Amino acid sequence: FRDLASLDERLDKERKHAKASKDTSVVEALERLRDKIVAQELLEVGALEPDERAVAAELFLLVTKPYFVVANMDEADVARPEGDPNFRSLAAYVASSALRS
Repeated sequence: FRDLASLDERLDKERKHAKASKDTSVVEALERLRDKIVAQELLEVGALEPDERAVAAELFLLVTKPYFVVANMDEADVARPEGDPNFRSLAAYVASSALRS
């Protein structure tokens, strides 16, 4: 997973820099982002802390990019998708997750 590799590379560099400067704020933001990615959390840029958002923007992480949700449905269900249990399940997931915006 490329995002994790990018984060790890940057984390190594920032840890070395933090030893010299005593400023661990970037390291802490990177570690929080890494934990979220390892936990397979969806990272909505608006929901990130400002320091996490700044670091994520610099790294161009794929997990912070917008998502499209596509559902394959029978033509008969297109007019009333709420009647399809699979659609209801997908809609509930999207409503309860970071995908909702």
